[in-house]
Amino acid sequence: MSYLSRLDADEPGKQPQGEPSKVSKGTSDPLEGEVSGLFGGIDADMADGLLRLQNMTPPRIAKPEVWREVVADCVRLATEGWANEAMKQGWCPHSLWGVSPAAGGMADLEGLGVFLAGRRIVRIKPRFCEIDAGPGARIFFNRRSMEGAVLVWELGERGHGR
Repeated sequence: MSYLSRLDADEPGKQPQGEPSKVSKGTSDPLEGEVSGLFGGIDADMADGLLRLQNMTPPRIAKPEVWREVVADCVRLATEGWANEAMKQGWCPHSLWGVSPAAGGMADLEGLGVFLAGRRIVRIKPRFCEIDAGPGARIFFNRRSMEGAVLVWELGERGHGR
C-alpha cells in the first residue's frame, strides 16, 4: 500500500472551522486569556513562549539567515489557529515548536514550525500535516517522537544552541 493511499480521505485544503477558543490555566489574571487569544487560543505558557520568541536575540544556529522565518512560522502556527487544532488532535508543543538543543541541530528534532520554511499549511491531522509546496505540489510533515528536543524559545537558555 502506498503512503498516499494510507492518508485520510478528507478533503484537501480543509481549514479548521469556527473561531479558536481562548484557553487559560484558570488563574485570575485577566490578561492571560487575552495573550492566549492573540495566539489562536493556545495554552498561556505556549503563548508566553511565543512572545519571548518574538523578542529574543537570535541564538547561534547553523543557518542564522533563516531565524526570522523560523520565528514567523512558529508564530503563524498559533495565530492562524493551526497549533490549537493540532493540539486538539494529539500533537504536543515539541512537535510544533521543538528544535534540537545541540549546536548545528538535528533534522529529526525539528518541529513543524522549523520545518515550514515559509510554506502554507493545507491541513493538520493526528499523524501528519499537509503543506503546500508550490503549484500542484504537497509535502507532508509526519508527527514523531521529539524526545530530547527543546522548545524553540528555550534556545540560548541553559546553553542550548549558544
